[in-house]
Amino acid sequence: MLFVGIAWQFITWNQMNKLRFFVVLTFVILAGGASADEAATNLTSFRAMTWNIWHGGREDGKDVGPERVVDIIRQSKADIVAMQETYGSGQLISEALQFEFHPRGTNVSIHSRYPIVEDISVFEEFKCVGALVELPGGEKIAFYSLWLPYDEDIWLPRSREKYNDQQLTSKCDVSADDLRKILKLIEQRLSDAKYDGIDLFIAGDFNSMSHLDYTDVNRDQFGHSVKWPT
Repeated sequence: MLFVGIAWQFITWNQMNKLRFFVVLTFVILAGGASADEAATNLTSFRAMTWNIWHGGREDGKDVGPERVVDIIRQSKADIVAMQETYGSGQLISEALQFEFHPRGTNVSIHSRYPIVEDISVFEEFKCVGALVELPGGEKIAFYSLWLPYDEDIWLPRSREKYNDQQLTSKCDVSADDLRKILKLIEQRLSDAKYDGIDLFIAGDFNSMSHLDYTDVNRDQFGHSVKWPT
């Protein structure tokens, strides 16, 4: 299959002074080798979300928190969700959405409107879960939900002023190291000929700062120009 397009939007939810972020992306894929005319009729699209729901989504209440997570996923029209900090809420959320639930350990999970036909997880169960998902057109995709560790809470207000650019980058070394290991293991896991032509999608909470803000152009505003490794 050939990946031919992407549309994206960033959505925020501020509840009780707690700012939460998730990302929804719409992907369009078509069968490999398709002509331009065939592409018009053979397109398969799906919408994916990645969301760290924060302590199982229960910070705003044991029941109302997960219910709000369900409402937001439903409103987003996401077909596949890469979730982090699932922590006991995953089954409830997937059942409410009538999705398939694919957990691994307590942290990362995948929720899919479409059939999950194979587990393709690698690395540590707390940090990586993978699934082979069959889309409505019969195409299969490899979909991963990741959670990467962090060395320090450098996203907190005034936490970055004491560091230079190199020191800030080093705070992400632990996550960059895990990501390199994960990518290598995914490559090995999908090296079998039966996975030829299958598109790979990786989503998650990388515990990194914005690659759009910390640039030379914005140095006057943010004080740093950093190429975050994750």
